Amino acid sequence: MVDEQSKGILVILVRHGESEGNSSGRLQLPSEQLSSNGLSQASRLGDWFKASESRGDFRVKTVVTSDYERTLQTTAGLMGGLDPEAVEVKREPLFQERNFGDLRGQFYKDVCAQFGDLFAPDFDPPGGESWEVFRRRVELAWSVLTDEAQQLPPRQEGEPEPALVIVTHGLVLRVISDTFLFPGGQVVNFRNTAMAKIRLLPQESNMEVSIETFNVTPHLDEEALDDPLLRNQSSHGKL
Repeated sequence: MVDEQSKGILVILVRHGESEGNSSGRLQLPSEQLSSNGLSQASRLGDWFKASESRGDFRVKTVVTSDYERTLQTTAGLMGGLDPEAVEVKREPLFQERNFGDLRGQFYKDVCAQFGDLFAPDFDPPGGESWEVFRRRVELAWSVLTDEAQQLPPRQEGEPEPALVIVTHGLVLRVISDTFLFPGGQVVNFRNTAMAKIRLLPQESNMEVSIETFNVTPHLDEEALDDPLLRNQSSHGKL
């Protein structure tokens, strides 16, 4: 029999749903809201979490979210499938998207025509964060993640394992991926409401990380319709 504690602490990383800025190709302000499609994605995400808990896959104990509007709306959709009395929700500014400063609110095509590649390593947006500054912030966010994970209660015999959920942004997840999950690996762009299930196993001098799933959207995939729990809980008729 596998020792559950030896598997490590379960953490689920989630990107926010599609925003109005995503759909229109705009650099986004903190107040950017989810599009109608993004609200649907967030609701379906909540259905998936409810179905997963109903199967006993895990039990969400803590949700840490960026304090931007689009992540808060995604968190609200996710929490729609969970017991609010059993889950602690925390807002953490360190998980905010990269700050593009004075360029926020403008269209990508216009900004790129003026400045070139916005994601080039040496591009410093006026009034915003350079890559170096942003990466340092994400490293601090990762420290918050590992601290929150280690504060989860231990799994009790016969009970689902506790889980930590992080709701954040695409570039934050990109830096987490290429710094802590796949160091030196290829650039990864998370889809809206895509998830990664990872496990943290504290060691004496570091934190060992293993990956179960990565950049997946089971709540949006057609095969999710084969899950009767999701079929019955969806308020949209289909997933």
